[in-house]
Amino acid sequence: MPTNAPLAAIVPFRSVNGGKERLSAVLSDAERSELGARLLERTLRALMRTPSIGAVLLVSPDPLARALGRSLGATAIDDGGVALNGAIRIGLDAAERLGAAAALVVPVDLARSEEHTSELQSRETISYAVFCLKK
Repeated sequence: MPTNAPLAAIVPFRSVNGGKERLSAVLSDAERSELGARLLERTLRALMRTPSIGAVLLVSPDPLARALGRSLGATAIDDGGVALNGAIRIGLDAAERLGAAAALVVPVDLARSEEHTSELQSRETISYAVFCLKK
């Protein structure tokens, strides 16, 4: 895990299996699992390519998701199955321990994550909600 990362990206993610339940009328369980894994992979790859992001923190109770995150170079944190706000808090605490000055919370199901991270790469500016960690 990098230290003194100026900006950390926190990716809260519930699970590869059993997600995207609202799509159950049109996608099978296996298709929804594949969609979840692809969304996670796409988001992590985009964040890992963004020079202004010093650390990518995947926060998930799912061992499969954490293994995927580690394989892509992200730091994987087990949140023990807490609710979304708790997972974000775990990520913020980890980012602060790394020395990050700010943290960006990025959901995996953004429709155009590659475009947004390309904007971050080209402008070196932030177009998402950012949590400042230093007082």
